[in-house]
Amino acid sequence: MKKILSLALAAAFLAPLSFADVSIYGQIRFGLEYDHYNDDANGARNKFRPWDQGSRLGFKGSDQLDNGDSVIWQVENAMSSKNGDNKNMGGTVWGGRNTFIGLTGNWGTFRSGVYDSAYKTMLTSSKLSSLFDDYADTADYKGKGAAFAQLAQRYSTTVNYDSPVFNGLQVRGQWAIDGAQGGSNGDVYNLAALYNTGGLNRGGAYQYAKNRTFMNLYSMKSSATGGAPDNSSQVNALTDGANTQGLELVGSYSFSGATLGAGWEHIRSKETSRTASWNNYVVLGNYWFNPKLEAQGLYAYSRHMLSEDSQNGQQGSLGLVYYLSKRTRWYNYLVYLRNSGDTDIAHPYTFTNVSGSLAAAPGQTATGFVSGLRSDF
Repeated sequence: MKKILSLALAAAFLAPLSFADVSIYGQIRFGLEYDHYNDDANGARNKFRPWDQGSRLGFKGSDQLDNGDSVIWQVENAMSSKNGDNKNMGGTVWGGRNTFIGLTGNWGTFRSGVYDSAYKTMLTSSKLSSLFDDYADTADYKGKGAAFAQLAQRYSTTVNYDSPVFNGLQVRGQWAIDGAQGGSNGDVYNLAALYNTGGLNRGGAYQYAKNRTFMNLYSMKSSATGGAPDNSSQVNALTDGANTQGLELVGSYSFSGATLGAGWEHIRSKETSRTASWNNYVVLGNYWFNPKLEAQGLYAYSRHMLSEDSQNGQQGSLGLVYYLSKRTRWYNYLVYLRNSGDTDIAHPYTFTNVSGSLAAAPGQTATGFVSGLRSDF
């Protein structure tokens, strides 16, 4: 049935590719969430609400060329609806998530389009992902606003290359030209390396953003933050002479039904009148009681965020996941988020989880519990 539907859609909407290999895929992620804030700006300390956890629908295909290489393409869309204050990861715009066309062969893979940075895919699309990227969004700890992997995001105009794997080693690179126009540009360069041997997986990534402070990167409106890519707002998020650099090192080891991992990140933001630098850390693990029941846990810590001595961010997540089938899981997470910053600091920052359901400005603490289903297709 799935094959028939795939061919029908391809014929209707993608006539030039009607004989290519076209697949439909996606995830439905939805849960019921209870959140508690010690100090909520709207005066609501307790919130109970349904919350989308990053549902998405995608189409992808390939066409083998006469020389043995293949053209590859993908169009991926978020499926969450803009109801209430539910953060919309990727928006519902067509192609708001990773959407590209490329070429692959024994020399590697080239992609161009809307795509996650190599700084991000090191965690989300590799052998590290089963530990570092297997959380519901409410419990997730990385990316824009989070306590770790704070430079990991999606860019709207990119050129990407992934090398083949040589004896466990792979190199990835990205050039993002979002907002580059006129005499000032804000190109972002990413380089990552992954090395896998047996149960030991390691990765390192470096990012350099030209003419952008950390907060310029944070405020960019692109397909990573919801809605359609907006190049005008990206151009506005530039500071001549500034730059932001990030270095991220992670590793994991699997043994006897368990996997343990840790990561370190250093960010340096050169601004007009100062240079800020800080470190982020994460430790995490999972354990399989049996093939259907998994326990997960993590602790992420951001120290002296934006070079404010009192501003430390903490996130802890504990989860229990039961796999109802190969494609469907029932997840339950308890999440704690805290910002220890003084309320009168010069450079305040609000820490959030990935879904945006929890937020902690300086002096605030938030906790949440979510229970829901995820079904992949």
